Amino acid sequence: MNGLVKKALFGVVFALCSCNANDFKNLGATSGNEDTLTFRFGGGNTPENIHYLLVIDNSSSMTEIIQRVRSGLSAVIASKGFPVGSVMGVMNTVPGDPDRDFSVWHKHAVSYEDSHLEPGFLSLVNADSIRLFRQSNGPEDRKARWALDGCSAWFSPLDANCMNAHTQNTLHGTLIEAGVHALAHAMQKAGNEDFFNPGANVNVVFISDTHDPGASSPTLEGTHPSTQALVALMEQNSKIASVRFHALVPIEQQCNSELLWGKKYLEYVSGTNGVSAHMCDLEDYTSFFAAMVDSSENLAEAVFTIPATTLTVSEVSINGQKLEPASYTVDYNSGRITFPNLNPAVQHVIEVAVSFP
Repeated sequence: MNGLVKKALFGVVFALCSCNANDFKNLGATSGNEDTLTFRFGGGNTPENIHYLLVIDNSSSMTEIIQRVRSGLSAVIASKGFPVGSVMGVMNTVPGDPDRDFSVWHKHAVSYEDSHLEPGFLSLVNADSIRLFRQSNGPEDRKARWALDGCSAWFSPLDANCMNAHTQNTLHGTLIEAGVHALAHAMQKAGNEDFFNPGANVNVVFISDTHDPGASSPTLEGTHPSTQALVALMEQNSKIASVRFHALVPIEQQCNSELLWGKKYLEYVSGTNGVSAHMCDLEDYTSFFAAMVDSSENLAEAVFTIPATTLTVSEVSINGQKLEPASYTVDYNSGRITFPNLNPAVQHVIEVAVSFP
């Protein structure tokens, strides 16, 4: 399928749901509270609070690819657009050094003075990180590549100015382009500080001309977290509603001399029913980004988050009809309620009565 966008046909989809903003109003519920949460699933309902996290290779071979990414996103903005209320963020593919609390680049990456201040290193690009990098002691040519002022960390994907600013790229020869490791390290570095907004339906998009761990990083080969482990790290950091991985990467052959490392990113795409495309021969990335947005809007499994302080789920109904407890499962440890047999083609209004200690 040279040059074509591919959708994974098999694999587990983690917690894809449609959640209203008000569904999370009781996250800090106090003693004696009861409430009814309302969720919508299927029948064309678009998940709310959709996050698009672009994890972009910041190595020296990405110049043309970055321009195609910007052009493709701009074309989607001008045509089908993005879901109402969705947000976008950008980070790079440099992992941190676990021996130094992820505060600096991995010891096998080719770093430079103040490289740890590069926007997007284990955090989201934002106006402050761009400003601080410009003021750093880093190489002048690297700092000059961040000429555009930034926006908030999570910005509207319809804002072309923010998108162009946050996809600026240092284009430094890091020799490590490890998006999976970088994302995992970002979750560990963030600790208890939420990386994503509560209830987010997260779509992670890996964009690179190689696969994790990158050009010449054999020391990281075989140390990747599994799909389930990576999702668990994200869920431990933030009370998110869903995770789906996508990839704009080499698929059919190498784009250049950089290795494919077993096409590592595709494991995460197939494991969450995401979208992938072979970037090397694809001159226009519009079709990939349009398919990715379509995927983000599709409800695939009725799994919803409930407040962490929930003591019991006392009653559940769908479209006004009370359900027997055998029709759903509740995991109080992870704060999730799952409905395994709902038809995504049919609209369901789900009401969950919860009580708190």
